[in-house]
Amino acid sequence: MVNFYLFLLALGVFILQVSFFGDIRFFGIIPNFVFVFIFLSALYYEKINILIFLAVLFGFLLDISGSGFFGFNILFFLALVYFIKLVTKEGRAIHLQYIAILVLFSSFLYNLLQAGLNYFKDGIIEPIIFQVYLKQVGVDVAASLLLFFAFGKIFKYFQRLDQKSNQIIS
Repeated sequence: MVNFYLFLLALGVFILQVSFFGDIRFFGIIPNFVFVFIFLSALYYEKINILIFLAVLFGFLLDISGSGFFGFNILFFLALVYFIKLVTKEGRAIHLQYIAILVLFSSFLYNLLQAGLNYFKDGIIEPIIFQVYLKQVGVDVAASLLLFFAFGKIFKYFQRLDQKSNQIIS
């Protein structure tokens, strides 16, 4: 049941990302809430097969919605899930400063790879692009840290709903 709730939440985040948040900018940057969602899901959720499904599905949806090179988001989100699961061990408390470092590294790598792919496509790198990508990293880090606590509460709520539904069935 938690899988279904997580899927619905991911679908809602994606719809907001491509529709509503496409017009809202923070410091001239559109936050990548799908990236933030995949990142936070990998931190909180233990079932790797569901995380892989979410990474592939929503990476694919971002790719077909016109977000850069086709396949980039799929591959990056898969790598992100594996990286987060490798770095964080189950049962270990996750400190906020480690979250900030992980999302800073992940977002920086995401934007650096996108800049590199755009260079191969266009053959030009303008200095302003790096300023934009650095702003994107800052916005992604801020969004991740702000949503970290809310996501934890939502995920615990999903777990309680799952426990209640299991009790009703039993």
